[in-house]
Amino acid sequence: MDGRLDWRAPAFGPDRFFVQPGAASWLSESVKTGQSVSVFGGARIGKTSLLRQSGCLSWQRSAVVSARRLDPVEDAVRWLLTQSRDQGLSEEERLFLFVDDADLLAGSDGRPYLARLATIATDGLEGHPVSVCLAGTRLWRDATLSPGCPFAQADVRLSSFPLSVWDRSDVLAFLGGTVGVLDLDRIDRLTRMAGHHPFLLKGLISRWPDLDASLEACRDDFERAFASWNDQMSPGSDPAAEGVEGHALMRYLVEKGSAVLFDEAKEDLNRPSLKEEADLLCWLGVIERRPRREAGTGTVHATSGLFNRWYTARSTV
Repeated sequence: MDGRLDWRAPAFGPDRFFVQPGAASWLSESVKTGQSVSVFGGARIGKTSLLRQSGCLSWQRSAVVSARRLDPVEDAVRWLLTQSRDQGLSEEERLFLFVDDADLLAGSDGRPYLARLATIATDGLEGHPVSVCLAGTRLWRDATLSPGCPFAQADVRLSSFPLSVWDRSDVLAFLGGTVGVLDLDRIDRLTRMAGHHPFLLKGLISRWPDLDASLEACRDDFERAFASWNDQMSPGSDPAAEGVEGHALMRYLVEKGSAVLFDEAKEDLNRPSLKEEADLLCWLGVIERRPRREAGTGTVHATSGLFNRWYTARSTV
């Protein structure tokens, strides 16, 4: 992946998908063993890259489509069946269908497509068993929790796979692979600005080493992502959804400005548990959570200076 050339584009394929190789392998192996999977995460966290990379690992039996297409399901079905015939696959060999932008299928207009996908996951295609993987943001995740979801009604279990920010080793691998020799002062400034979020990191090195020029060039795209993350911290509109609200924890962590023990945050916010809120903020990509074995707990930290400043300004308007 060359962030200096096209930082907005998904990253997949040899020498481009730098980090989270374990995630792609897990997803690929899961569908190969017959599981259907729901991938969810915040905007620009890397869902499309993950789906395409996983599809690359079994390309001759996979179709990766976006729900933004007019009829993504039937397009993918035609592709899969053509591939299976061209490859001479026997009937018992499994096919894999990856559907991106699944938020667009979460409403009433998307229900027929979801019902078709659930039928494919149950019955297969022309004798081939099929594993289905769908990826979306919180809207999609909340839709899968509804008892009215066609997958639930068809008794198809979707294994949950939440994405989150990269860890520190992923960040260093990415930076080492894209900018080469590391200037520690610039790296420190970059990570204080971006945290460990892939979209922000890719944008900020798009004009390496001029971070100010990169920031100016990326500002509009960043702010659109920020607005999406902010919206997804609020409870979903679906009354059947869990209604997790992440703003109280986010405001607390932004005000703290550094890593906070999980138990300390629970005490300060007078909450018996903050797991669901922390899970939400992690897969939105706006906080980092790290275990601390010696303390018997962990820490949470709002690591992205860019988003924290935007969030603070928005909260005070």
